[in-house]
Amino acid sequence: MVAHGDIRGWYRSAVILLALSALVPGCTGGSLATDSGPGGGWSTLKQQYVHVGEKVNFSFAMSKGLFRKEPRDPFGVVDYCIATAGDERIEAELDRSGRFRFTYNVVRLRPGDVVNVSAAAYQEKGIRDVMQIGDEWVRADTPYDQSDFVMATDSIELLVYRTLVELSVPDAQRRLDLASGRLELRKHDGTTTTIYAAEEGSRGFTISEPDADGRYLVRYHPTADEINKFDTTYVRFTAFDHSGGAHDFDGHCPTP
Repeated sequence: MVAHGDIRGWYRSAVILLALSALVPGCTGGSLATDSGPGGGWSTLKQQYVHVGEKVNFSFAMSKGLFRKEPRDPFGVVDYCIATAGDERIEAELDRSGRFRFTYNVVRLRPGDVVNVSAAAYQEKGIRDVMQIGDEWVRADTPYDQSDFVMATDSIELLVYRTLVELSVPDAQRRLDLASGRLELRKHDGTTTTIYAAEEGSRGFTISEPDADGRYLVRYHPTADEINKFDTTYVRFTAFDHSGGAHDFDGHCPTP
């Protein structure tokens, strides 16, 4: 059994802690989002797929409140925001909406790689700790200067993938001239990329040998700008018979 005095003491301590926490700058939260999450728009999922070669846009927003988070205006609260993506350091820019923006290009990476991206908003205490001068990051070396304070931070893991277009084309009677066909990739915004058969030294689709049922596979590895950043991407292969008639085969390739 707990004595009434102990209960009152615990209650007073809890109230004091809550009151103090509301005054501590560290109670400010942060939310990091990308434009590559599922469903479109901005996504704050902690793990998100990004395609090899993709340019990922990030938005970092500040929030306030212990239990119910609300947007917080960073003006006058923080002085700068620095992001890290793998071993790359990036200075985020504050826009008129009160969000810090930066981009990261998924280059020199392979499918299966994981990139941790984090952003932190700082309040200067005297001389700024680090800053970018040209292509170099310089750290202030002043022994009597107080370190800048981290007001808000958040992170996301990027899971690198590479999609593959595979369309099955039945042609047991070999009526179609598949090599002269065209492959189209259509994005959500209506942008369409047309691909032709690969030739020596050039990118393009390839055609497999027929299987036992006379079905061929049209294969193509798209680049990041040829596909959607989320959901799936519509693909269509058009082949012509020897009389000039067009035959369409379509489907979707995954672009999570």
